[in-house]
This record gives sequence, structure tokens and C-alpha cells, in this order.
Amino acid sequence: LVSAQDAYAVCSAAAYRRGEGKALHMLALARVVTEQFEEGIRTAEEALAIFRELGLRKLEANELLTMAHYFLGRRMGREAVPYAEDALELYKEADSDDFGWTCSAYDCLTDAYIAKGDAQKATRTAEEAVEYFERKQDKRSLAMALNSLSAVYCAKRQSEDAV
Repeated sequence: LVSAQDAYAVCSAAAYRRGEGKALHMLALARVVTEQFEEGIRTAEEALAIFRELGLRKLEANELLTMAHYFLGRRMGREAVPYAEDALELYKEADSDDFGWTCSAYDCLTDAYIAKGDAQKATRTAEEAVEYFERKQDKRSLAMALNSLSAVYCAKRQSEDAV
């Protein structure tokens, strides 16, 4: 926590906005893991605002995905969904040949819908991911998308379909 605060102070004094955003990202993480959840979310929102201000789309997407995971860690699917949705859209715009982040965002969004109790949207999201990675011919991401789809079927207690 202290190191992240120090990094933020140094970057702020130097008017290095990108560094401020990254330091705020780490400060948010430190706050979330030390049970200062609400303050951590506010800090992550500050980092997100800086990344948006600077037009750093990949860092914006990373922050959104991280925030979605913060909420998922607390089983707060409803709160995680909009962050995961926004991250997914940004990653789909940014990923050219490496679809790892897009895959992670699809997985997070599927998990958010499961946590929210919306099995129908979870299913649609996982199926969309499978179709997306089939079109992109990305076998690794396709395997992960199929795994997400299997998790949805398990959550819906449709173990036959999961296999």
C-alpha cells in the first residue's frame, strides 16, 4: 500500500499522467486485497478516468477487466457485468492476432452473468465466444471459450451438456 502511494506521489509530482494511472491501479489493488473494497473501487475509477483521458484503450480495458474481477471476487455479478462488457468491447477492438485478453474478457463476462444468476445471458455470451474464436481460428481461445460454456452448463446443472 505504501509503495503504491509513494509511486503515485512521485508520478503526480512529475505530472506523469500515465504513471499516475498505473500507480492508482496498483493502489486500488492494494486497497481491495486489504479489505478496503469501496476505497479500492474509487481508486480504480480514478485510474480508469486517467486512461480514458489519455486515450490509452488497452490500459482502459485492463482496468475495466480488473474492476469486474474485484466485484466477482465478492460474488457481485450485477456490478461486474458493465465493467466486463466494456472491457470485452475494447479488447475486441484492440486484439489483432493475440486474442488472449478478449478471451479473458469473455470468460469474465460469462462468470459475471453466472454470479448475477442470469444463466440465459451467460449461455449466450459463452456461445458467442465460441463462435468468435472459431471465426478467428484461435484454437487456444476456442478451448477456453468451450471451457466457459461447460462451466455455464454446470451452473445450470446440465452436466450432460457440459461434457
